[in-house]
Amino acid sequence: MAEYDDYFLDGANLQSSTAVYTTSELITLAADGYYSDGLVVRRQISSIGLLAVESCPACDEFSCEQNITIQPEVASACKINYKMNANVGAVKITISGMTQLNPHSKRPTGIFIKGTGALPPAVNSFSSVGDSGALNNVITAPSDTVPSYFFNNTPTGCANWTAGTAELPEYKYNPNTQSFEPTGTLESYTFTNKLTSPVAGLNLTTGTIITYVPKSNVAQDTFQVSAIYPCGGEVQNRPTINVECPTLLYEFNGTLSTTFDESGADACDNLGSGGGKRLVHGKVRGTVDGQFKNGDYIFYTNTNNSGVYSELADGYWKSVRSNFPEATGGGANIYCSFKVTNNIISNVSACQ
Repeated sequence: MAEYDDYFLDGANLQSSTAVYTTSELITLAADGYYSDGLVVRRQISSIGLLAVESCPACDEFSCEQNITIQPEVASACKINYKMNANVGAVKITISGMTQLNPHSKRPTGIFIKGTGALPPAVNSFSSVGDSGALNNVITAPSDTVPSYFFNNTPTGCANWTAGTAELPEYKYNPNTQSFEPTGTLESYTFTNKLTSPVAGLNLTTGTIITYVPKSNVAQDTFQVSAIYPCGGEVQNRPTINVECPTLLYEFNGTLSTTFDESGADACDNLGSGGGKRLVHGKVRGTVDGQFKNGDYIFYTNTNNSGVYSELADGYWKSVRSNFPEATGGGANIYCSFKVTNNIISNVSACQ
């Protein structure tokens, strides 16, 4: 079991120090043993001093007891190993502040999210609270194996962004101080994996962008989150990234076609339209539980309140208009069609 106490270093941090002391005069060495500052761990032997930095997988790991916001002060790459708790449901990830009118809010932001264990290996698909200009409301970049860079369609860039590459200082989250701290390492980044939906960048009406990631296993797996900021900016105006703990989403007994189709018209003609399905609602533009809007997330579950959510296949589906308030018109026809892409709803239309 770790014990906490005040110690003194002869360097800027534990990684760069040669010894650990018990007083500020740096005269009396601390007892032999292992020491950690929340970022690295090193063993001290009185006859030698501090030995080499050792691997410490849990040092920069943040247990999911509360939400955490990543908002660096300088051009940098901020990293955190975000350990999920045993809750099931969905993890909500939010990026805000990229499309405000203030020029410092138009800074490009890179995000790289990797899951371990039963979590998805990568996440880079988002929806938005406002109109983003993205096809099918899906905001994404070509590859999820490298950082994805989101930017405004009238961006306020910087020399790093213009050059397309930069060496950025690495910051890691320290649970002990509850802050991101520099590790002293520089890492090279290339800013080529940019938005292709929308290719011109996000509209000023985009607002906050959001994704929901199902977590259907009690295993306490980890999201490795990196937030890359090619440009600095004033602290109150930089984009922020927030990762929430898993939680249950609203679910209800709804109606859904048994198969998907290639068009809205085909979905409306689908005779398999009366199947009961327990639908799950991840609100983005919608504000009322069970009332899906364009840009919202939709899943389904086979067991009530289990937190085990399944994804609908990409394509057009048929449901009842009473759960889709944007499906206006249609006369006496109670059905509507909608398109699903990466779990995001678009093209809601009343069946005629």
